[in-house]
Amino acid sequence: MTKDEAFAKNLELSFEFDRYLIEHPKFAEKIPFEALVVLLPKYDHELCEYNLKIAAKNSEPEQPVVYVEIDGVKPEKSRLLRLKLKLAENGDSRKPMIKKRLYSKAA
Repeated sequence: MTKDEAFAKNLELSFEFDRYLIEHPKFAEKIPFEALVVLLPKYDHELCEYNLKIAAKNSEPEQPVVYVEIDGVKPEKSRLLRLKLKLAENGDSRKPMIKKRLYSKAA
């Protein structure tokens, strides 16, 4: 695994972990102040090993280390609601038939 691949995977994992902490403040309270948090995705052995190796290099003496084992990540879902698909009139993609309705002010 390259550094760039690990960075990209850890960026996504860190974002999801931050979101989890916001949604579960009691879990966040269990993490000691100034702890080194090591994310260990059980579903990605290579990233897990990479993170352990980096943590060993980056931990300070006397610094608390917290290992967070992650079983998986749910698939991302779109937050868009009730989409409708409208085709342009007569196959002319430059003139969508819904343009007036989208941009006209309500009476």
